[in-house]
Amino acid sequence: MKIKARYWTRSQKVGEDLQRRASSWRGTRLSSVAVLLTLMTCLLSLCGCEEQASYANTTKPAPETPVEVKAVQPHRGEVYRYINLPGEVRPLYEVTLFAKVDGYLDKLAVDKGDSVKAGGLIADIDVPEVRANLVKHKAELELAQAEYKQVSEAAANNPADEAAKNRLAIATGKLAVAKGNLQYTESMLKYARVTAPFDGIITKRYVDPGAYIPVPNAASTPEAAAIVNLTDFKTLRMQVAVPETEAPHIKLGLPIRWTTDDYPGQHFDGTVTRAYWALDKATKTMLTETQMTNPSMKLQPGMLVNARIGVEKKDGVLLLPVEALVKEKTNSFVYIFNNGKVKKAPVEVGFNDGTNFEVVAGITPADLAVLPGKQTLRDQELVKITQTR
Repeated sequence: MKIKARYWTRSQKVGEDLQRRASSWRGTRLSSVAVLLTLMTCLLSLCGCEEQASYANTTKPAPETPVEVKAVQPHRGEVYRYINLPGEVRPLYEVTLFAKVDGYLDKLAVDKGDSVKAGGLIADIDVPEVRANLVKHKAELELAQAEYKQVSEAAANNPADEAAKNRLAIATGKLAVAKGNLQYTESMLKYARVTAPFDGIITKRYVDPGAYIPVPNAASTPEAAAIVNLTDFKTLRMQVAVPETEAPHIKLGLPIRWTTDDYPGQHFDGTVTRAYWALDKATKTMLTETQMTNPSMKLQPGMLVNARIGVEKKDGVLLLPVEALVKEKTNSFVYIFNNGKVKKAPVEVGFNDGTNFEVVAGITPADLAVLPGKQTLRDQELVKITQTR
C-alpha cells in the first residue's frame, strides 16, 4: 500500500501546483482554465495506469499444463491402394426351363420359392401323339425284325443267290430305321418329364397345370414356351465393372471387400476369381467377378453392392495409423514428440487403405508420432505421452 500512497501523494502535489498556477492566472480567459483542468485529469489518469502496471508486474503467470496424448512408433509393412466401385449380385447359375415337346401340362411339381435338387421333378407334360408314335414304332420294329430274320435265313440257304442278298440288305436297312424311330420316340417321351439341371430355387413360374405347352421356335417369344425359372444363389457371382484406367491393375487373387446398404456395418470378403479381360465397347469397362458361397442366403440376386478392390500393393513401406494424419487444405502433417512438446512435421503421403497410410517422406522410423484424437494441438505445445504402441 506504500506504492499507492506514493502515487497518490505525487498526484496530489501535481493537483495543488496546478491550482496555484490557476489562481495566479485569474485574469485569463475561461478557455485557459479548461485546458488546465484537462491536463490535470490526464496526469491523474497516467499516475493510475503506472500504479496498475506496477501492481500487475508483481503477479506471476500460471504454468502451462501438458496435454495428455497417445503416441505410436512408425512401422514397416504392406499397404494396398483401394478403389471403390458399384457392383451387383448375380447367381452362379440361372436358367429358364422350356418344353422340348408339345403337350398339355399334366403336373407342376413346384411353385415360386420352392427349393429343388438336381434331377428333381419340375413338370410332367402329357404328349399323347408321342405315346401313340411309341406304340407304332415298337410294332414297326417287331415287323422289321421278323422280316430280317426270314430274309437272312433264305440268304444263308442260298449263298449264291444275288436276289436273296439284295433282299437281306433291304431288310437290314428297314430294321435300322425301325430301331432309330423307336429310340427317337423314347427320347422325346423323356422330354415330357422336365427335371432340374442343378440345385436351386424356383424364382418364377410361367404356367399352370392344364396349359398348353408349345415347343419354342424362332418366331415365338421365349415366355410362350417357358415353364419356370431356376436360380442357384447358394453360390454367387459378385460383379463389378472396372473402368479402363484401372483395368490394367486387375489380376486374379486381388482382395475385394463387398458391402451393401441392406446390411450396414457388415462386409463380405473375397478375391478376384474371374475377369473378362476385354473392355465393353459402350461403357469402356471390364466386368470383374468374385465367386463366393452364400450359406446364410443373406445376399440375393439383383442386390446393389459396393466393391472395394485392392488394385495395388506395396511391401516394406513406412506406415502410420490414419489417426496420426492431420490434413490442412492440400497439405498433410504429422505431430512428432520432441522434448516434451509436439512438432508439426509436413509429410508426403502414399497409399492409404483406411487403416494405415504410407509415409513417403517427412519422418523417420525413429520418430514418435502423436495421435491427436479429438484434440486440436498446436505446434510446440506441451504434451504428456500416456500410451505408446
